[in-house]
Amino acid sequence: MEEKEKDGSLYGYVFHYNHHKDRWFAIPRNQYREYWNGNCKNCISSENIESLLSEIYFNEMNRL
Repeated sequence: MEEKEKDGSLYGYVFHYNHHKDRWFAIPRNQYREYWNGNCKNCISSENIESLLSEIYFNEMNRL
């Protein structure tokens, strides 16, 4: 099994700003269609992009 690159964790997400909810969303690439259909269970959201990126980094570090 290959070891994941620590600095490549953002490539697995698509970012979207929802101006109706005033929130940033990080959508796992394999759940992109589910997000647009309102069924994304593993999406991460935050009010600002900096805290969203921090949360992704923290989650990815815990997976390694």
